[in-house]
Amino acid sequence: MLIGYSRIGKVQPLSDAELERKSLMAFGCLADNIYFEQNAVSESRPQLNLAINALRNGDKLVVEKLSSLGYNVSSLGNILMKIEEKSSYLVILDIS
Repeated sequence: MLIGYSRIGKVQPLSDAELERKSLMAFGCLADNIYFEQNAVSESRPQLNLAINALRNGDKLVVEKLSSLGYNVSSLGNILMKIEEKSSYLVILDIS
């Protein structure tokens, strides 16, 4: 199963989130399986935790950009370990 996750910053317009949602859906994520939040870098990300908890063996967490998951190596490493513990995979649509 594909689980989508989209996060935009508080100062970004909601139209950015809509573009990410459309990209995730074009990849194959169902609307009901896309988790979204709009917050600041320093705030907690409960929707990301829900998305990771929804992962099962062989599922893929799909994000538009790596920055959706985090901005520092330590937090990214923790998230990648959680995904790996679920025997799941990470798909990044825009790696540029």
